[in-house]
Amino acid sequence: MSDTQTQIENRPPSVATLFLERVERTPDAEAYRYPVPAASGTGPDDWKSLSWGQAAERVYAIAAGLVDLGVRAEERVASPPPPGSSGSSRTSA
Repeated sequence: MSDTQTQIENRPPSVATLFLERVERTPDAEAYRYPVPAASGTGPDDWKSLSWGQAAERVYAIAAGLVDLGVRAEERVASPPPPGSSGSSRTSA
């Protein structure tokens, strides 16, 4: 077996694989928090928690939308940054 073949066969799992494994292991555990406007309408933002299972539901919904738009597997897409932030993000379908 060549070095290249060995590297390919022993490569680490993809980020997608790691994500799905985490969802399977701990669907109800907190995955992350994100800021939302304060309920009072003033003051600092509140934080909303999302579980790994909820994050997976959002990922699947976004992926389904991209497929409906004609994006093919492994095709790159760009998304605009959220209002008030700088930069951009890019992902693969």
